[in-house]
Amino acid sequence: MAFDKLAESLTQYCVKGRQVLVNGRLEVSQKINPESRDSQIYYSVISESIEFLQRPQTAGSQTESA
Repeated sequence: MAFDKLAESLTQYCVKGRQVLVNGRLEVSQKINPESRDSQIYYSVISESIEFLQRPQTAGSQTESA
């Protein structure tokens, strides 16, 4: 999860295939169904900072190797 300016940057610059480095914390929560007593575990990454790494390669930017 990202909030405020960090979320705005992700929305603007993060596209499929873009590598990012996320610094933050992992939150784990558990919910139990009272009828069946089954439990489900949920994981959330709470991002504190994000660094954009490599841009995804497009068909026009790939170089052929000889």
